[in-house]
Amino acid sequence: MNKILAGLKKNWTRIWFISVLLLSTASYVTYAVYKEVSSVKRVVSTTSAPGELFSSNCMRKDISSRALSSTNTFEITVCNYDQEKSLSYNPSQITYALFAELQVKYSDGEYYNMNGLKEKIDEKYADDEEKTEEEKEAAAAAEYAEYTSKVNNQYFIRKSEDDGTGVLSGGEMYFTSSANAENNYIVSFSGETLAAGVSSTDRYIVSVSSSDLEKDQPDFYVRVWAEPNTPLSKIYTRIFGAKSSEASSSWIGSLVESNCASVDYDFYNYVISGSGAGKVDILWDSDVFEINPFFFSDLSGNSFDNSTPVSIAGTAYAITDGTPEAVTAYNNRWKMVTLQVDSLNKINDKDIKNRYELQLYKKDPARHLTGDSKASDFIRCEYRVS
Repeated sequence: MNKILAGLKKNWTRIWFISVLLLSTASYVTYAVYKEVSSVKRVVSTTSAPGELFSSNCMRKDISSRALSSTNTFEITVCNYDQEKSLSYNPSQITYALFAELQVKYSDGEYYNMNGLKEKIDEKYADDEEKTEEEKEAAAAAEYAEYTSKVNNQYFIRKSEDDGTGVLSGGEMYFTSSANAENNYIVSFSGETLAAGVSSTDRYIVSVSSSDLEKDQPDFYVRVWAEPNTPLSKIYTRIFGAKSSEASSSWIGSLVESNCASVDYDFYNYVISGSGAGKVDILWDSDVFEINPFFFSDLSGNSFDNSTPVSIAGTAYAITDGTPEAVTAYNNRWKMVTLQVDSLNKINDKDIKNRYELQLYKKDPARHLTGDSKASDFIRCEYRVS
């Protein structure tokens, strides 16, 4: 024992130096691991966040329209999981309310519920200086009655399945009952629940007038939305009937990262989904983003008019995500590819698709894409029939 102590004293400086070196190495490894984890936090996660575990087959955080061209009924689901990752369930019970209301697309191109429609009609006649007050009121009432008379018990919603407990029959909630008419033609299902920790789905049937399927523009739209009483987001859709044409075709694009205005990522996921046949021009600022090359490869199963991006300097597009409609002329930084889409038939013998996903990489990793210069400002798509 004395020999050991003597050896330690004799070599104390060397032992101290080795110990410090080992501690420093351990600290560096720990810091490196921390930095690695920290850097990963900036990269978009491919795993659903808890806030996404409330979804639907057609309702989304941003409303979009869905056309019915071959049948006047449509099934809407409300689920406790992400539609793209259906094996991850919300660990908590979800209580929500589902609402549905009639809407009209008025002559100004905007959608109005029935109260909003009446106000719009009243405003129109209020500016008619050639009519008396009585004549204005009569004219406004007559035009509004043209709409209400068309409802005629043709539009309803009902719950068809309650969380897998079996098919429910009856229970149609029409938009024409006196109570619903007084309540702005809105019907609701309150206190609905989805189970915790297991797959849970409620189903609803929306029915529109069969006559709408023969029209270019329907008489009414049915706006449906679900409101959870938790921090989860509301989700929406708009159902209508129309002939199988441009009116019943719709393709939209959006970033999966809905919080990109406040959170910066290293790369982004952009999803294009919809129905109908035609072409989608995908446009992006090539100084800001580059698209994962796999999207253009034969392995992706996508078909293009031009799989090599082309410059669109000076090209004018009508951007329809704002009101009034704005026409934007793009500069030479913007590139475009044209994707062929058809939700019903194969294109070039490739699988039928109603959804496309691509990844966007920042050209400058140090650039922040938040606030007034958010990522969604540098990518968009425009749908056209041919």
